[in-house]
Amino acid sequence: FPVTIKAKGKGGSVIKYFEKKEFNASIVDYFNLGEWKGKGAERMGILNQPILEGELEKWAKTFHPKTGEKLGKSSKNGLDDAYLQTVFSPPKDFSLIYFLDTNLQKELEEDWNYTLDKMHEFIDQFGETRVDSFNNLEEIGIVTAQFKHETARATDKNGKEIRPDPQLHAHMLKSRLGIDKDGKGRKLENRKLFFNQLVIGTYGRAAIVTGK
Repeated sequence: FPVTIKAKGKGGSVIKYFEKKEFNASIVDYFNLGEWKGKGAERMGILNQPILEGELEKWAKTFHPKTGEKLGKSSKNGLDDAYLQTVFSPPKDFSLIYFLDTNLQKELEEDWNYTLDKMHEFIDQFGETRVDSFNNLEEIGIVTAQFKHETARATDKNGKEIRPDPQLHAHMLKSRLGIDKDGKGRKLENRKLFFNQLVIGTYGRAAIVTGK
C-alpha cells in the first residue's frame, strides 16, 4: 500500500493542478471534485463537504474555505508549502479487479472508501502543533483535501494525451494549518507524518484487507 509524502511544490503548483489550471485531459475526467476530510475539517464544520473551485487557494491563504473567516497566519512562503502532497494507492490487482469485475465493483468501492476513512482516523493521531519555545506540543485537528481518482493521469510528461491505466488512488493534501480544540488555526508540525509513512502504509494494507 504505497504512501508518498512530498513537502511542497513551486508557485502553488499543487493548487493549480487540482484547480484544473495546468492540465486539461479530454480522455477522462481526472479532476473530479474532492472532499474536505480530517478532524480539523470536522471542527470547521465542513467534514465530507465538496471542495469547490477556489477553496483550495482560499484555505491555503488561511481563510475558511466556505465562510471566508480568517483563521491563521499566512505562510512566509506563500502557497508553496500550503499542503503536504500525500498519495495513497491500493495494490494494482485491486484496481484491475475493480474495473474488470462489475459484480464486485460496488463492494470494492465500499472497501476503498472504508479504507480511506480509517486512514484519516489513523493519521489524525499525528496532528500536533508547537505551543511554546521549548518545543512542547499539543493535539491539533488535521485538515485534508481529498481527491479520489480511478485512473492514472491521461497525459504523459510532455503533455501529450494518452489512454490512462486503471489506477485507484487518493490524493490527500494535508494542510500546513490545523484546527485546535478552540477552533483556531495553528501550524501543523509534520515531522511525525514523514517519520511514519511506512506505518501509515502498513495500516492501510490492514484496513483494505479487513474491508467494510
